[in-house]
Amino acid sequence: MLCCRDCDAQVADLREAFLMSAEGPQATYVNPGGFVHETLTLHKAQGLRCVNEPPSTEYSWFPGYEISFEMTLSLY
Repeated sequence: MLCCRDCDAQVADLREAFLMSAEGPQATYVNPGGFVHETLTLHKAQGLRCVNEPPSTEYSWFPGYEISFEMTLSLY
């Protein structure tokens, strides 16, 4: 089970991770504003809320895909 590092809430089963790049399902990216984001690509997650609705293609690291930023419900 994957859990939030800040509140320990259960977020997803590790079997839900999938590859979007050669580096694997987890990667670190820096956006144009200099903010570092650790990403994990999952088929399905639970107990999360999108904090940038609607998802956006701006600054997406995956061409043709929208990106959303999620927080656990207990931290939102």
